[in-house]
Amino acid sequence: MVNANVTLLKEFISTVNCVCMERELKQTFLNTPNDFSRKRKLSFSTVTFLVLNMLKKSLNTELQYFFEQTSQTGLQPCSKSAFCQQRQKISSEWFRFLLEYIARLFYEQTALVKQWKG
Repeated sequence: MVNANVTLLKEFISTVNCVCMERELKQTFLNTPNDFSRKRKLSFSTVTFLVLNMLKKSLNTELQYFFEQTSQTGLQPCSKSAFCQQRQKISSEWFRFLLEYIARLFYEQTALVKQWKG
């Protein structure tokens, strides 16, 4: 089961990165076509992973923690305002797609999971 979870997460992360690299795919999940067209501190994938991180503390604390954990990747910390502005550029359809995708991956890769009513 642990190996299945690791492969599931690798597949999920590679899908997010693939969509982030393809401009045409990414534009389908943006509110306006010009969003995320310039190189910024907070890229489409960084904002996605921050939102999926399920923030539980104050936004400032969570941003500091995230950038400390990813310090080896060279990401620079950002302000709360910058995060909120970038987050508003992403359509909610992106997160709906990701949640449906991860659920489908989970049930495809773990055939031993018992489901309610079969």
